[in-house]
Amino acid sequence: MHTQQQVAILHIDALPSSLRPAVETYLVSTLQSEAMPAPLGTDPLAATWCTRWERAGHRLVRCRQVLNGQRSELEALEQCLAATLPPTATFKIERLSCLEPCPMH
Repeated sequence: MHTQQQVAILHIDALPSSLRPAVETYLVSTLQSEAMPAPLGTDPLAATWCTRWERAGHRLVRCRQVLNGQRSELEALEQCLAATLPPTATFKIERLSCLEPCPMH
């Protein structure tokens, strides 16, 4: 079982705004690892403490959120999103790196 923390960026586009609460619930329920601290020197007023949603059209929203969690947590989030989001919405979890040495495959 891999317990390394991974850093990823969640990209969601054209999400019906009515599904935003479901996505927020998935983020809380699947990502149980402790959140990364803001990088040293980050202005606390400019740091992203919650998901920043933007309009993406009539009753549509988008977000780009840096995440961290174990591989299994990110996979669980991905499964929840895939099962819930309509075909008109797009999402991607872009895995960037591990916070600890990644296992070799």
